[in-house]
Amino acid sequence: MTTAVLRTADRGADGSMAVVDLGTITTRLLLAGPGSGSRQRFAPITAMGADLATTGRLSAEALGRVREALRTHRERIEAFAPQTMRVVATAAAREASNRADLFEVVREVLGLDTELLSGEDEGRITFAGAVGSLPASSLPEGPGVGYAVLDIGGGSTECVTGALDGSVTAVFSADIGAGKVAAGFLRHDPPLAEELSAALSVVQLHLDDFRREVAGLADTIAAGTVIGVGGTFTSLAAIEQGLDPYDSSRVHGAVLHRDDVEDVFRMLATESRADRLTNPGLDPERVDLIVGGCVIVVETMRHLGIERIVASEADLMDGCLLDPGPRFS
Repeated sequence: MTTAVLRTADRGADGSMAVVDLGTITTRLLLAGPGSGSRQRFAPITAMGADLATTGRLSAEALGRVREALRTHRERIEAFAPQTMRVVATAAAREASNRADLFEVVREVLGLDTELLSGEDEGRITFAGAVGSLPASSLPEGPGVGYAVLDIGGGSTECVTGALDGSVTAVFSADIGAGKVAAGFLRHDPPLAEELSAALSVVQLHLDDFRREVAGLADTIAAGTVIGVGGTFTSLAAIEQGLDPYDSSRVHGAVLHRDDVEDVFRMLATESRADRLTNPGLDPERVDLIVGGCVIVVETMRHLGIERIVASEADLMDGCLLDPGPRFS
């Protein structure tokens, strides 16, 4: 890896860190103060994975959107002057035949190499970030209590089980995400019943993989806590509460009950795009993705018998603060 880094003024040895996450839908930035200090999050939607399913490549237009987002992030990083930085890439980069073009954009703008995470590493790091950042009231302890983290991204969904101390017992990454469901199945506005049915059926097949590959998943769901991370879960929490403007303090740690999720799904899936835009709590940039994400959440709760999910804003980027991966200082 190159040791060339973004030049920030007066970089101090204070434990502060910047994390950039190159996702299928968003190009995110987390600026974290030392220790458990304040955290600033920025998540512009860049749709990096658009057309990836049909071409196998990241388009020039998508790379251009990522480049512009990184330039804005660079200004924020320079002003924040973190001690260390880390850039990670996930599903879209794993699949793209021209991922090297993305990594070159990162080097061009930030002067950093990119760490390509496997689905298993993505799940493990996300688990640490989610479990370690929720309020204690959301995370009961006791004999036999376990935790399952569901991370719905644009191009993949990870299921991870483990304990409150961050130790992981099983990780599985499925090749399905909110963007893939939306682009692959939901072609009408609003989606046709048969489109929704087909999407739910395909998600169910991936959930069967979860059952086979994640040891003890049923027991964890029955006796433990399920945590949902990613924009679908936080959007559901905001929509269910009618939050306008968005209030992270009411989203992080919010409990999503199955009946309420089903109600929100029925509403969104039967609305036109224009009507969905009027829903308090829904970020307009997620209007084309939310139904695809909801398909995964609803079918997961149905098929795995989940009655409640705790929404978490903390995820992969927060886990990167704890994970001893490559850092540049």
